[in-house]
Amino acid sequence: MLPSGEDVAASIRSRFEEGHATSNLQEAGVLLHMFDGQEGTIKLNSGWVDPAVWMPCSEPKWCGKFADRFAASLVYKGMDAIFTGGPGAAFSGGIIFRPSFVKILCSFPADGGTMSITCEPPGVRDDCVPGCRNAVRSRGWCGGVSGDLSCPYAPEDLGNMLRAWENTQYGRSEPFNEVIIDAAHYVSHLPQSVEAFVDNEEARL
Repeated sequence: MLPSGEDVAASIRSRFEEGHATSNLQEAGVLLHMFDGQEGTIKLNSGWVDPAVWMPCSEPKWCGKFADRFAASLVYKGMDAIFTGGPGAAFSGGIIFRPSFVKILCSFPADGGTMSITCEPPGVRDDCVPGCRNAVRSRGWCGGVSGDLSCPYAPEDLGNMLRAWENTQYGRSEPFNEVIIDAAHYVSHLPQSVEAFVDNEEARL
């Protein structure tokens, strides 16, 4: 049984207030994806195609090659910079993920340029991790609290990514972090993997 709206709000508020740099996703703040035009669609019985913003992108949309991941950010009190979807999409809302039902593929303490890291065909495999590393970007995982904002942190090293983000956030034009979520794992756990939707004029926590 899904929790009540009041319980969901209380859980999100608590994680935001108490979130900190840790590799435990349950304690690392609020994980959210802001709508950026790379969400899915569904075909209705009437034949109309309707937005399905809780789903990853799929063919024939331009972003179908990114169907294997969601790009998200972690935020907590005092560290709440988020990607707002780019020009024309700012403050359009988003998805808050339930941490116990998502799988992190990697993370970056800045915009990781992850749209350039694709797998063909889309999906996780030994030689390709969507948004993280492929044959072209095959560098190893970041180690410790690196000042290199472009190298990926392994899923189990989320805490060090957040520490690197805290150390380098200020003074940057895009001060958010980027966390890559396994879309197949997320979809297989719907609806539990969605904790809430952000839906207001300013879409801020």
